[in-house]
Amino acid sequence: LTQLFEYYLYTIPMNTKRMLPKTLLMYFNYDNMLDYKRKAYLFVNVWKYQQQIGELFVNYEPRIKLFVIEQLLHRHINEDLAYLYRRLSEDILQNPEASAVFEEMVFVHRLVCDNPGVRHVVVKHGELDKEEIFPVADGRAWVKLYHSEAMILLEDKDGRRHLDTIPYSLEALFQEG
Repeated sequence: LTQLFEYYLYTIPMNTKRMLPKTLLMYFNYDNMLDYKRKAYLFVNVWKYQQQIGELFVNYEPRIKLFVIEQLLHRHINEDLAYLYRRLSEDILQNPEASAVFEEMVFVHRLVCDNPGVRHVVVKHGELDKEEIFPVADGRAWVKLYHSEAMILLEDKDGRRHLDTIPYSLEALFQEG
């Protein structure tokens, strides 16, 4: 059965915090056809359990570093990539192209909203004439906030904008969590 381990990994909820089975880690040590979100999940697991997997981590580490640079250059972001960006910030800063993108990430925050009707987050900064619109997926959006005075509006599926009437939480990308 081809790609059995890939399919197995896709069945695991991405909020699972336990160490992945060592046979799975050994299989993925060579290569895989995972999308970037699952690959990030796998690499976070490898990074967090590096002590337990020993020599296997040494084999993974260069691929993880390359993957992180590639994802940063694509401007991909999710919880797992945020974790890897924080852990590998020194390696990122050694790459001029990635370093420039990384500097933008200082302003990125994760907005979590449990209201299923919210489709977009609209951010308005007083000193900027334009607004920025960020999509909400699975109750999360990654937004750029340049200062704490930015106006945050939540836009529903009908295009109505809400200010302070729908609860949400914010967390900076570089805040441990």
